Amino acid sequence: MNSRHRDAVLATGVTVCVLVLARAMAVDPNVLFRPGLLLLGAAGALALELLMAWVPDVSRQLWNDVRVQILAVVVVLGGGVVLATLSGVWVFGVVIGGLATYFVLLVFVLTGIVPGPETWFERSD
Repeated sequence: MNSRHRDAVLATGVTVCVLVLARAMAVDPNVLFRPGLLLLGAAGALALELLMAWVPDVSRQLWNDVRVQILAVVVVLGGGVVLATLSGVWVFGVVIGGLATYFVLLVFVLTGIVPGPETWFERSD
């Protein structure tokens, strides 16, 4: 399985878990899809992708480490629950916005509409 497909499977699993957790915490579905929260999540996802695209070799090396992948899942799920408990369920809307943005970007990259992030900041040495 290529790394982009692996990442899609991982992100799908995280999305399902986030939705299950939101349901378990009785989050109103309207909260999950508030435009402002979705935009905040989208901005965060794009910022993260841009940061990783800026240093693609470092990003690839880190992300190919299974421990980093597991840590990312734990941070998103565990951190989301802790933040939602402490500050409100709006956190789930932000996470859903970020994941949705990731999926759209992934589709664009896989279909060739957008080049892979590793090429966004190519430098000639």
